[in-house]
Amino acid sequence: MCGRPLGLAFDYDNKLLYVADAYVGLRVKRTTDTQAVEVATSAEGMPFRFLNGLDVDQRSGIVYVTHFTSAFNLSGIIQSIQSGDSTGRLLKYDPSTNQVTVLLRNLARPGGVAVSEDGSFVLVSETTGQRIIKYYVKGTRANTSETLITFQGIPGNIKRTLLGDFWVAVNLERHPSVQTTVPTGQKINASGTILRTVNLEAQHNTTVISEVQERLGKLI
Repeated sequence: MCGRPLGLAFDYDNKLLYVADAYVGLRVKRTTDTQAVEVATSAEGMPFRFLNGLDVDQRSGIVYVTHFTSAFNLSGIIQSIQSGDSTGRLLKYDPSTNQVTVLLRNLARPGGVAVSEDGSFVLVSETTGQRIIKYYVKGTRANTSETLITFQGIPGNIKRTLLGDFWVAVNLERHPSVQTTVPTGQKINASGTILRTVNLEAQHNTTVISEVQERLGKLI
């Protein structure tokens, strides 16, 4: 497969590995395949220019993907940042119908995405907006969204914990006059309350991080 895989997620029941590739679109690797195969390259007639984050609802098999920008590809990421681009989208892929639905539009460089354990909502991080948006999939607020939390730094990927909370990779700026990154992990709940903040400078120095996951009580 030629391209740049950025998002990976498993559908455990159906033994599928989904790949969000920045250049070639949404792909899937089945146990019977030797390579990942294409499942979607556009939505509403608009080709994918830069797919980024990805997560799978393990109950329904629905795949949620962030379209980082509709105006630039990966090689144009600096131009996207400098232009204040807000052409990103949150997408839903239904493997039972092979259809892609646009859930949110006009997002400012959406990166990470994570679905709740019960599939009732999806969280998506906006890097430029420095916030996380909560999109309701089910219930009385279905098909609506709200800002869940705004960060002082730039949020990256979002990963759900076994208990249903979420770790967010957040890159803070130490001081505006000194462009030094402080890599941080912040744990939030479904209401947007910060439960824990972990400084990761000891592990990563000033390197920008994209993801934080919790394994056996430790962050990786």
